[in-house]
Amino acid sequence: MEGNDEPKEPTLTLAQCASMMGMTDKELSQYESDLKTSRNTTITESMCDDIHEYIQSERKFAATRKSLNQLNQQIEDGYIQELFSSGSDDNIQCQTIVVKRREYYYLLEVKGSRRATTGLMDFDPEISDWQQIKIVEDPANPVYRVFDVRVIDKSSDKDFLVEKRKTICH
Repeated sequence: MEGNDEPKEPTLTLAQCASMMGMTDKELSQYESDLKTSRNTTITESMCDDIHEYIQSERKFAATRKSLNQLNQQIEDGYIQELFSSGSDDNIQCQTIVVKRREYYYLLEVKGSRRATTGLMDFDPEISDWQQIKIVEDPANPVYRVFDVRVIDKSSDKDFLVEKRKTICH
């Protein structure tokens, strides 16, 4: 009987490991680059398990980054900064909102007697006539409310629009 009788842990190549766990070619190339290795490198099954955990965490991170990028884009498309209402909850007399869209603020008049909410919204700043918009209060729970609004003014100065709204709802 020769030396050590302990069974050796099975080995495989990094490429075989990647294939078993469904790694994309892009993920495998990134892994090779990050760890200065090659797909022909021989690894153990336990190393393959570690790589699997690494890839899973990278995928979660990428999904989170994508989700944050989408949220940032929604915020850039329109985030309500100020909401002004006059009248009671069941009988709104006048309502305006100041929305930041990219580098400008917009003053919008809200039509109707329902109280608007704050949150994310998207609108066409080039349309001065009434248009329908959706307001999403919580991006994690994309339930929205629909309102008719029209663009009254645009400025890079939010305070200017806040003052101007007083002439609309007095």
